[in-house]
Amino acid sequence: MGYSNAYPNTSIDQFKAYLNHSYTHRGGGYMSENTYSWLWSAILNVWFIGFALGSFVAIPVTDSLGRKKGLLFGNALTLISVAIMTISIIFDVFELLIVGRFISAFASGIAMCALILFLQEISPNEIRGSMGFYAELAFVVMNAVGAILGMSMFLGNHLSMLVGFAVIPSVISILALIPLHETPKFLLIKHGNEGGAKESLQFYMNLNDEEVNEQLDAISDEAEESSGTIKTLLTTPHLRKGLLLGMFALQITCSIWPIIYYSTDFLRKANIDYDLAESFSSGMLIVSTVATVIGIFATGPVAWFITSELVPISYRALAQSIALGVNQLTALVLTFIVFPLYNIIDSWSLLILYIIPGILALIYLWFNLPETKNRDIADVIEDIKNGKTSQPIKNKYEMAKISSNNTADGISDS
Repeated sequence: MGYSNAYPNTSIDQFKAYLNHSYTHRGGGYMSENTYSWLWSAILNVWFIGFALGSFVAIPVTDSLGRKKGLLFGNALTLISVAIMTISIIFDVFELLIVGRFISAFASGIAMCALILFLQEISPNEIRGSMGFYAELAFVVMNAVGAILGMSMFLGNHLSMLVGFAVIPSVISILALIPLHETPKFLLIKHGNEGGAKESLQFYMNLNDEEVNEQLDAISDEAEESSGTIKTLLTTPHLRKGLLLGMFALQITCSIWPIIYYSTDFLRKANIDYDLAESFSSGMLIVSTVATVIGIFATGPVAWFITSELVPISYRALAQSIALGVNQLTALVLTFIVFPLYNIIDSWSLLILYIIPGILALIYLWFNLPETKNRDIADVIEDIKNGKTSQPIKNKYEMAKISSNNTADGISDS
């Protein structure tokens, strides 16, 4: 996901030369600056359309095939898309580049949704947030790799190799996924496979028989609500609020896209030398990677996975897909207009499009988002129903204390 979006930034001049050559090769004459701007915008922004569609298709894929097979399917599609894009470079057919990026984005939408659900459902409560970190880490690391390899000193002058490099992480992902088990929650709730769920719990959490049975009971309790539909999700107040909280959290991430796509151009408009602009763009994405690694010791990349912690499992794939899809459509609109608007009102465009909406989203989250750390999702959903913003449970001893207090309260009430 990150790699294919970062290398066009630092290799922008080479792509411009490729598009000109492809355009003139078929007798179209020299490409005008206006034609180039619209074509380059289409190549970049078709990503958001594909990702949004992939996010919605991820709902039936992950709920029918499973989280693991959803990831395998997404990575297999990525291999096909990379082959199409590489062919487009070799044979100077820029239309295939657009098609390839669309398929790549579609595959990434499926894979990202499946990955978030996969990591959430194989993790015990106390490390669920930390596991979500790896989805974001993969994104920012590949951003940095793409930006660096797109520089002229590396693969920037060899576009077919630059585009084809994306095969490597996809193949590694497929090979790593093959020996893994499906998630225990999917096996038990979606397929009623208790034996498979037990094996999955032992594989991922190394639990004894008693602990496995406790986990199975907790999963069964979580699955008590009816199967989720989009109508119920949007009309039930606490479900709709969970979805809105996830969408507002993801809104804050939109500000990264102008940096990924346009930072080299922004710097050149500020009269920065091209080679230096390349280096700065790569440096910013390296800093983003370091910040993400440091973030695991604080909040982590909460925005990417918080939606799946705010709704029951029967609505999880649906809510996660809608939140990611809306996020990508929002990013499409903002990224499409930010560059022309920047030419008119300079950096004020960033204030209007990103900073003010981000602040408004943070204010809404501050007053409405319940704590999810070290808590069962059923308890988080109950807080949303009651309009509470609770404090995190710090450790297992505090959890035991709360459990004993609840038991005592139940005895006294009776």
